[in-house]
Amino acid sequence: MRWRVIGLVGIAAVLVTAVLGVRAWNERPPAPTPGLVRLTLPRASGLPPLQHTYPGGEVSLNAVLSDDEVFIGLNNPGREVRVRKGQTIDIPGATLTLVEVWNVMQRGYDAVDVGIVQKS
Repeated sequence: MRWRVIGLVGIAAVLVTAVLGVRAWNERPPAPTPGLVRLTLPRASGLPPLQHTYPGGEVSLNAVLSDDEVFIGLNNPGREVRVRKGQTIDIPGATLTLVEVWNVMQRGYDAVDVGIVQKS
């Protein structure tokens, strides 16, 4: 009887772990706050970063380095910049602020939310 109870507890623990794992795998970041832009990077090998066009050029998420640091690609002038969460950088015709890094368990893509403000 005792082994039966231990076996049932073990099976229940495996099932709970599986359900929580599936939920974490399918986790997606919430919609970006109004005024922010979501940059995404597909994790499938061979796919290029997705470009976001703004009046001064194009930016892309090139790599997520940690929970608070990324590489942002600038198509004009064609360079890559390391940016930390909360940091504001100058980009052609605007400024870009890294607001949030979404390095979630869902393995289809990485994402960041950035604010792009036009220079007057």
